[in-house]
Amino acid sequence: MLFEGAPRLLRAEVTILGVHAGDPTRLCVEAYPGILARQLIGRRSYKQDDPKKQSHAHKQARHALLVAV
Repeated sequence: MLFEGAPRLLRAEVTILGVHAGDPTRLCVEAYPGILARQLIGRRSYKQDDPKKQSHAHKQARHALLVAV
């Protein structure tokens, strides 16, 4: 995420509090979606970066998360 996101944030000239002074009227904050996911579906694993390791259980957990949101 950092590898892809950081250059885009810099090009967008946003301010990243404590990290980068960009346009002061455009603030960027980070949200951690895992906290919400745990509240909605517990500690079930819902993602796996390696496509070979993705399982049907991951797909079911993502579906449950989507329905809950």
